[in-house]
Amino acid sequence: MNHSAPSQAVVPPLASAEPARVLALAQQVKDTVTIVCMNLMLLVPIAWPGLVLYGLRWRLTRRGARPSRVLWSLTLIHELLCFWLFADIKPDSDMAGMGLFAISYVLGTLLSIGALLTLMSLAAPAPAAYSTPPADAAD
Repeated sequence: MNHSAPSQAVVPPLASAEPARVLALAQQVKDTVTIVCMNLMLLVPIAWPGLVLYGLRWRLTRRGARPSRVLWSLTLIHELLCFWLFADIKPDSDMAGMGLFAISYVLGTLLSIGALLTLMSLAAPAPAAYSTPPADAAD
């Protein structure tokens, strides 16, 4: 008697998570440049959640790491909030040079969305394989 096991959700192989790892690397490079440019502004408590996310995201850059939807979702929220903060700076204000950070956060938002879409595609169920042809194929 040969019974086939019921189909179960298959965990994606780690190699298929490579695009998510590349996006995590790109996000970390972008954040490293932003951190270097912000220097003393990072002492302000509003910057601390971004620094925590930056530290946590390093584990996503290792080969073999499982991508985290929660971490990417938090990153997306952080990038959107920071964009909102810096996008409101007027070019004629004393902080006009800070407006460039808005571009950085747009890039971070796009990277986060790309990573979440990649993770969604990894979790998509495989098409069902039929052991017998569908009823309408018999005609």
